[in-house]
Amino acid sequence: MYAVDFDPRVLNTIAKWKKSNPTLHKKFLKILKELTAHPRTGLGHPEPLKGGEGPAA
Repeated sequence: MYAVDFDPRVLNTIAKWKKSNPTLHKKFLKILKELTAHPRTGLGHPEPLKGGEGPAA
């Protein structure tokens, strides 16, 4: 399973969605769960970033 790090501003926005738009929040959580399990395939049709395999560790 992979991890996704969020900026604190994003976490505030997600919290607002939970209150103002529960349907959007539910869809977001579904896509996030799928993304952490299968980051290269699946829901939302993720694609690799242009120009490389990601940041160097």
